[in-house]
Amino acid sequence: MMSKKTRTIYVNRKDSYGNFETVDEFTDLNSSLFRKYVNEMLNYYRLSDKSAHYYKSQKCCKDWQERKNNDLTKQKENNNG
Repeated sequence: MMSKKTRTIYVNRKDSYGNFETVDEFTDLNSSLFRKYVNEMLNYYRLSDKSAHYYKSQKCCKDWQERKNNDLTKQKENNNG
């Protein structure tokens, strides 16, 4: 039996000043609809903000990762307290 691998795709935004930020995160098992859904969401971002370039990435920006790590730490503290 094959194990299903979880994958995460981030939507990143780059503006005309060269600033990068992660604006969304999608995590799913290998699903045929997952890729389609992520592409639809990417199109919504592109339609809603023409002033920046939106793209899919396997990596998030540093601030996004730090915020995720802080959120996980707070959850652990709340579960232990």
